Amino acid sequence: CSLRKGDMYRLPFDEHEFDTIILDDVLAQAEHPIRALLEARRLVKPGGRVLLLLSVDNRTTDELQQSLAQWSAAARLRLAPARIATQKNPRWMLAVATVAGSEAEAA
Repeated sequence: CSLRKGDMYRLPFDEHEFDTIILDDVLAQAEHPIRALLEARRLVKPGGRVLLLLSVDNRTTDELQQSLAQWSAAARLRLAPARIATQKNPRWMLAVATVAGSEAEAA
C-alpha cells in the first residue's frame, strides 16, 4: 500500500496503475467533481474501485447521495449504495464506485 498526493484533476501516473483510489472528502468542495472522478477512472485498473468518502456537514445525506450518483454517472462509474457512519462525529458517507462497462450501467 502506498499513499500518494497530487492534483486530483491531473495526476502524473499511467492509465490503470492502481487497484484502489481513495478520494477522501474532496468531491463535495471540488470545483469540478466530475473531472476528478474521470481522472480516478483513468487511473484505476479494470476490476479496481474508487472509494469516495464525504463528511456530512452542511448538506443532507440525500443531497450528497444524489450528487454522487450524478457525478458518477457522468464519469461512467457504477456507484454502489452509500453507507452512512452515524456513530462518528462528523458523520461520514462512504461509497464505492467501479468502472461501468457501458453508459447504461453507470451510476
